[in-house]
Amino acid sequence: MATSTSKKAVLKAKSATTVKRPTRWEEFLSFCNTHAETWWWFRGVSDRKYRLIPKVGRDAEHVDWLQPTESGRTTTFAELEMRVFNAFKRRAVLSLAVRPETAFEWLAVAQHHGVPTRLLDWTPNPLMAAWFATNKTDAPDDQVAKVIAVKASAKWREHEEDIDPFDKGRKEPVFVVSPHWHPRVRAQRGCFSIHPTPNKPWSLGGLTHDEFEIGQSEWRAFQRRLFYFGVDASTTMADLAGLGDALAWQLRSRVGVGDAGY
Repeated sequence: MATSTSKKAVLKAKSATTVKRPTRWEEFLSFCNTHAETWWWFRGVSDRKYRLIPKVGRDAEHVDWLQPTESGRTTTFAELEMRVFNAFKRRAVLSLAVRPETAFEWLAVAQHHGVPTRLLDWTPNPLMAAWFATNKTDAPDDQVAKVIAVKASAKWREHEEDIDPFDKGRKEPVFVVSPHWHPRVRAQRGCFSIHPTPNKPWSLGGLTHDEFEIGQSEWRAFQRRLFYFGVDASTTMADLAGLGDALAWQLRSRVGVGDAGY
């Protein structure tokens, strides 16, 4: 009897000293707390292999941006970029409730409507970045998403009113806070980096930065947690299309569609 009691006491002592390993979500919340300062900006990518290259430069990574696009032609990649940008300004103006006043404001609007630009999106909200990182349904099982955190100190920022996004004299990317007159920019607390050579990968050299990886097996759990924290397609996109996407995800995932659902 004494031996049995002794064994029970040992097991109870081991149980009391066992430390519960935090879930990946709990580790992410700790990551958020570690970077809970206004100078930290975040970007979520669905594949950790992705490099920091704006959309307009992703198909021309190994060319000279200022040289002709093809042999025997004079048009450069930079000129093609401007032609697409100017076409957007001509054709979008009648669809906008508020007309942008600067080249940067036009770029921000174009970026949020899928036009290839020299901007990369950032947000001071790490939960928003995590949503973009894990919001993909057809990823391979071994894919790993990533939330990138950068310390966007005053040294790396410029005011929107002072910036020429197409300044050929600029050598390094710079961070800019966008005016929040566009619903998506306001919803995402949108910020951008402007890349003077948009097909050149940004290594974040000289910048204090950090990252958090999320394996594909964790994406579903992250999306559920983010929904409960008020982050889904309806809040990130801030329009009816986003609401439709959010409700489709709720139905598909069986989240928030019960008697007490939202």
